[in-house]
Formats: sequence, structure tokens, C-alpha cells
Amino acid sequence: MVKLGKSSLTKQDLIGVIKPAMEAGADAEAIADMVAERISDVVDLDDAATLLAEALGAEQPSEDEGVVIYDELPLGLIDLPSASRKYGIAVSTIRNWVNRGHLHKKGLRKAPAQGGGYIAVDERALQSHIANRKILTNADITPWLNAIHQGDILELLPELPDASVDLVVASPPYNLLNSTGNGSRCWDGYDGHSDDMPRHAYVEWQRLCLSQMLRVLKPDGAIFYNHMHRVQNGLIVRNDDILQDFPLRQVIIWHRSGGTNFNRHYFLPDYEVVYLITKPGFRLLNGHTDGSVWRIHQEQHSWIPEIPTFPVDLPRRAIRATSAKVVLDPFTGSGTTAVAAVLEGRSYIGIEQSARYCAIARERLAGLDRHQRHALITNAASAVIRRIGPALSWELPVGFPVHQRCGDQQWIHAGGY
Repeated sequence: MVKLGKSSLTKQDLIGVIKPAMEAGADAEAIADMVAERISDVVDLDDAATLLAEALGAEQPSEDEGVVIYDELPLGLIDLPSASRKYGIAVSTIRNWVNRGHLHKKGLRKAPAQGGGYIAVDERALQSHIANRKILTNADITPWLNAIHQGDILELLPELPDASVDLVVASPPYNLLNSTGNGSRCWDGYDGHSDDMPRHAYVEWQRLCLSQMLRVLKPDGAIFYNHMHRVQNGLIVRNDDILQDFPLRQVIIWHRSGGTNFNRHYFLPDYEVVYLITKPGFRLLNGHTDGSVWRIHQEQHSWIPEIPTFPVDLPRRAIRATSAKVVLDPFTGSGTTAVAAVLEGRSYIGIEQSARYCAIARERLAGLDRHQRHALITNAASAVIRRIGPALSWELPVGFPVHQRCGDQQWIHAGGY
């Protein structure tokens, strides 16, 4: 138990807030808001917000970082507690927007006689961000959530509202049977897709798909687009014609190791590329330290043996690096991205043209049984408690689950298309 002012708050109080929220599918930001509100029941709201922000690693202004001292805020700026009261949004939520780069903070300190420090933001920018979020929440995608939808991508994806999803993870067919490169002769195509389109038709198809993916992204969303370089007449064919004019922020190398070399005149091909295509507001989570070379071993696939796949850790790493709540995979295949979204506590939307692959994906997702879902909830709750606990001088009880395994490495045989 920890004393806060004249009242007290226990670990169980917060667990009582966090666990039901996780079971209801709330994301980390919403849970932080709930925790802040629970703490504010027993202490001053401003103090509670500061305490929570510090516990969650939010940046605080300091005198050696060029913080300006003011008796009154300059015109156009508003401090976070005042913004919270004026617009009815938790201080912790506004801090999250600042930390994610949606709003630029102004480091300020109250005049010395008053003491203390605070962060302020441009009020017009705050109003604009609030308005954008309200517009986005008007798009009702509830019928799409946490389901695999069978159909052609260019028939189903246009039915999704504009700016309705946070993240896209996509690994389209590579058109390998139109390649003369390493191993193309050992490939028979997908169920319902021959994978041998003429190059110009394939490029046009992929550009239409990417345009639709970009349309459904929110202003702070991103696409992780997994592809590989192909070989035609002995020479590399890059994907520049597919990606031209799309907002490509970065190229990630997936070093997958393994594989088979079918041509002794080529070095063993052991990598693929992931193109990070972003909207202007996209930001990686604070503290994210991954490099641009992802060393993730290829896994032996047992769900759809005949198709090349990516491991579940690939979409998990992409999802984990963002604050995305809804993840779309328009080439769902065996459901790897959907599984990754569930394991990371996010919602998913899957689109797949093959009835067979849809059935396989649904079977995999059904395998996330109650025990594994409970483990995910417990892990998420314990992670929040572990981050808040030290700031409240808590000692975690013996046996409190901190690193409980969810079993995904055992029951998920592989990732996949």
C-alpha cells in the first residue's frame, strides 16, 4: 500500500482497473488514462498526471534543456492541466500525443516564486489534432474488426472507410513465376492465384493495392510492405516502378537466413525487404531501438506448406514498434499478421481471396485459446504495474507474473503469407 495525500492506493486497486480493461480490448493509452483517473480519485489531478507520466517515461522539462521561465504563458500556448480541463481529455493522453510527435512540446517552468515545472503546447495545433481524431472515430469499422474476410483485395478494400486503420502489414504475391531467377522453377503459385502476371500488369495491380492501403490509413499510419527483388534475364529487377511516388520513408532488410540456392552462379539469397511507407504523422514509439536490419529466422511452415512465408515475429516486431490499435493485412494468407496482432493485444482486419487460406487462418486464430489470451492479459497488466510500481515505491509480490510465456513459440508453427 502506498500513501497518496490523505488516502491510500494498493496494487490490487490498479489491477482492478487494468485487467478488466485489457479483457475488454483497451489499448495501452486507454489503460494509462484509466489508471490516471483512478489515481486522481485520491490525489490532485495535476499531481496524478505528472506521477503517471513520470512512471511511464514521459519527458519532463529541465532547466539545462533551454527551458524558458515565464510569469504567464505566451499567447497561443496552453499548459497540459489547463488543456485537460478545457477539452475534457486526460493529461496523460495529451502527453502521449506530445511524446509520439503529434504535438510539439514547449518546455516551460513557472516563475521561481511559484516553483515547479510543466509542459505546454500550441493550442491551435492541439485543437486541430483533437478535431482530426474526432473525424477519424466517426468511421465505424466494427463489422470488419477481428475477422478474416474472403474476397478480392480490390473489391473489399474500397469498402473500408477513409482513414480508418492505424497500420497495414502486407506481403503480396511476388509474381515469381514471371521471374527467371533463383528458385522460380520450383514454385507453383498460390491457391487461386497463378503468380505469373506480365510485369506491367503486376506493377499496375500492386500500385492500385498500395493506393487503397494508403487511403484507409489514418494521418499517422504506416504500411510495412514486404517484398523481394526478382531476377529477369539474369539481372535484378527492383521494385522502383511499384513504389514510385509513394511516401517511402525507409527500407528495412529482413535477414531471414537459411533457404536453398538453386543456381551456383548466385550467392545464397538470404534476405527480403520491408518497405516502410508512411503518412506524415507517423512516429515510432519512444524508446524504440531496433535497427533497419531485422535478423529473424525463416520458419518451417506447417499451415500452408506450398507457399513462401514470413515468421510471426516479423509482423510482431512491426506492430510492437507502433501504437497502432487496428492492423490490416489485405493479403492474409494463413493469418500470420492477424495472429501477431492478437499476440500484441491489437485488433486486426484480414482480407484473403482464397477460401482455403481463409479457413486455415480462422483455424489458427481459434487456436488462441482462453489460457493463452489470459496469459496475454496478465502480461500486459503486469507490464503496466511494473512500470508504475517503482514510482509508487511498490514491491511486487512474490509470484506476481512478470515474464509469463504465452506459448506462441510452441503452438504457432510458423508465420506466413
